Amino acid sequence: MAKKKSRIRIVGKKAILFLNLLISALLLYPLFFSPISLIWLNGFLGIITPYLLVLEILLFIFWLIVKPILALPSFISLLIGWKLIAVLIAWHPGTSFPQKKKDNTLRIISWNVRGFNGVHPNSGLKLRTQDIAYSIQKWNPDIICMQEYNTNERPNDIANHAPYFSDKYPYSFFSKDYQTPQSAYYSGCIIYSKYKIIKAERFPFTNQESLIAATLLKGDDTIRVFTTHLASYRFKQNDFESIDDASKSKWGVIRKMKHAFTERAVQAEIVKAQMNASPYPSILTGDF
Repeated sequence: MAKKKSRIRIVGKKAILFLNLLISALLLYPLFFSPISLIWLNGFLGIITPYLLVLEILLFIFWLIVKPILALPSFISLLIGWKLIAVLIAWHPGTSFPQKKKDNTLRIISWNVRGFNGVHPNSGLKLRTQDIAYSIQKWNPDIICMQEYNTNERPNDIANHAPYFSDKYPYSFFSKDYQTPQSAYYSGCIIYSKYKIIKAERFPFTNQESLIAATLLKGDDTIRVFTTHLASYRFKQNDFESIDDASKSKWGVIRKMKHAFTERAVQAEIVKAQMNASPYPSILTGDF
């Protein structure tokens, strides 16, 4: 019996060690490999990273108790992947955000406003837009970047959102990525600024959306501000239902996620290239 138990123990240790090495490899893979053809794999690994990290820490503790030398792979993995831990925990003790802005600071607010629900004409639309505009402007930002912003450019239209911002922010650049059958109705990303925009550019993506850049003059300083909306999963109601219902197939959801991961990677390369090409200090905002 003793031999049998010893054999099980050896096999068990080897199995746990193999699992440990697999978890370490999956945890670190996205940090070192990002081929476009397999970038969707990085996307799925990114989603399960918190769970992989917890397992890695538990295995590190396990090996410290059972056989300390075998804790080395987990220790090295955690050491190399320390940025993952910093991003996931994102704890910054002692920092605060003052509502009153200092004179020598530049304050930027970025928000996906999801169209203010502007495609649905109803009595609550104006109040929602007012609430969002107030929520943004109460912080006295110098620059406002909004994604999924929409507006109807017809004067006095309830869905004309420009008047909520244009008085305090005389300079703006709107991507106008989408135009509805209503000729004056557009949506996309927009940058509002208190400072003069001396150059504005739109860099189109393959899915009709875009990256936009505004070069601003603040005193003697020239700054370039970017904002964008990267590809979404485009989930429909039936996709959310299949996620919630364990009995329904998830392949449709997985296919959409795989496509979105690949599309976002291509878009991220465009963003990276334009950021690197900027001759000025740059700030990137957006819904990623």
